[in-house]
Amino acid sequence: MRPGSFSFAQRVDPETDGVNSDVGKKYKLKTHKATAKRFRVTGGGKVVRTKGGKSHFRRRTSTRVKQKLDKMLVVRQPAEARRIRRLAPYLGLYKQNPPG
Repeated sequence: MRPGSFSFAQRVDPETDGVNSDVGKKYKLKTHKATAKRFRVTGGGKVVRTKGGKSHFRRRTSTRVKQKLDKMLVVRQPAEARRIRRLAPYLGLYKQNPPG
């Protein structure tokens, strides 16, 4: 073997007695934060979103239209819902404001 190179047999961790500790290790998935902020998952597992256009220029908008903007919409496209779940894998597990 060349100097500076290594083999797996040389890297023995004394705490684990030579057992490779990376075997069977599950890695954490990173959450796409913009997706996690824009979408929620209902109790039944549906992905829901809010409507846009609520930040400004609302004085000339009718009250009825403004009320409709407050509703949550179910994401209808299965491909879109799949992509959202892939971007935010822990979306259904943890609520934004847990009770208690």
